[in-house]
Amino acid sequence: MFELTLWLLFGLLIGWIYALLWRTGDAVKVVRPCLAGGAGAILGGAFYRSYGHIGEAIQTNAILSAIGGAIFLIIIVEFVRENKKGDNSE
Repeated sequence: MFELTLWLLFGLLIGWIYALLWRTGDAVKVVRPCLAGGAGAILGGAFYRSYGHIGEAIQTNAILSAIGGAIFLIIIVEFVRENKKGDNSE
């Protein structure tokens, strides 16, 4: 349970950093990457654990997998959002 919380926190942190680097201070533009990062981190960590990598201690590889999942999902969400924004302007 602690590791799940840790994955979520890392995902939210990655989303927040993304929002700081590539967005303005608009609240919606901060929330979307944070939520995508949190969801991606949980998916990435769960994906790592689903292949039998279960241990007693917190595993660095699981955390790295969660961070990778967060980055991946943020990129996908932002790509889809940009494409939808481009479709509406035509």
